[in-house]
Amino acid sequence: MVVSLKAVSMNPVRLCFVIIALFLGTAPAHAGRLEDGTAALIAGNFQDAMIYLQPLARMGDVHAQVAIGVLHEKRSDYAEAMKWYRTAADKGDPVAAWLIGMLYDNGKYTVHPPYDLGGAVKPDMNEAAKWFRKAADGGVPAAQASLAQMYVEGYGDLKPDKAEADFWYSLAVASNAYSDLALYGIAPGFVDITHVKELAKVSRADVEPSLSPAQLAAVQKRVKEWTPTGPSASH
Repeated sequence: MVVSLKAVSMNPVRLCFVIIALFLGTAPAHAGRLEDGTAALIAGNFQDAMIYLQPLARMGDVHAQVAIGVLHEKRSDYAEAMKWYRTAADKGDPVAAWLIGMLYDNGKYTVHPPYDLGGAVKPDMNEAAKWFRKAADGGVPAAQASLAQMYVEGYGDLKPDKAEADFWYSLAVASNAYSDLALYGIAPGFVDITHVKELAKVSRADVEPSLSPAQLAAVQKRVKEWTPTGPSASH
């Protein structure tokens, strides 16, 4: 939609309403492009997904940035995926932080020339824990469960701490956030939140017998008072 400002009275109040109307008029189109792009990505149509998502990602849309990262990860271009995840995570998006943690937890190697045998993303438990913590603080249940497991086993520099593990398992069990990740271009079934909750519940039952009543009470108090950081966890 093109509007010539010459045709608009320069009354400041009226001009303000015109500008607001123009922005409101673009919002549904923006949302439509994101939904079209993520739908194409989930369907495996990477070319169309890139056409829809890349302009939005460059404009700063964190959902599009994560989706572009997912697209590159599906192409085994892990360095490029990491770049886009970092861009979104630096803005505080917890799903992006979770996906970074996953890359560091698993370690990924590039399959594109010149075949960097050093690995696009080398396994690093300390980095994985750092990013899982950011995602867990933001309310992502899968990250909360992964961080809890790290506290059970003592990954990297994290010392085993069953009270801390109980806290994060409890949050994962209680959380209803991020059950639908379609707006990030993540297909249903990539992470089964119901299964995550079930595993967290079983794991919590394993660690709680080793905690004192005072420790259990402290964990329950923390869970009750906890609120997510960063963007809203209502997706």
